[in-house]
Amino acid sequence: MTTIPVDVRVFVPAEADVATRIKMMSFPTAPGKAADQAFIHSTLGIRYLTFYVSSADETLERLARRA
Repeated sequence: MTTIPVDVRVFVPAEADVATRIKMMSFPTAPGKAADQAFIHSTLGIRYLTFYVSSADETLERLARRA
């Protein structure tokens, strides 16, 4: 089995135990291929993601502090 490095970041848009957690992963040594962007249905996987938060300003401030 081959092991490759992975970078994982977890974002939590609210300070609550029940807050949604967003996990983003990247593989620095395996960048992948460019996706076909011709149509929204051209490529498998998530293309758009929408989050509902109680305060965009507070959420952005929290993200900025964690960066």
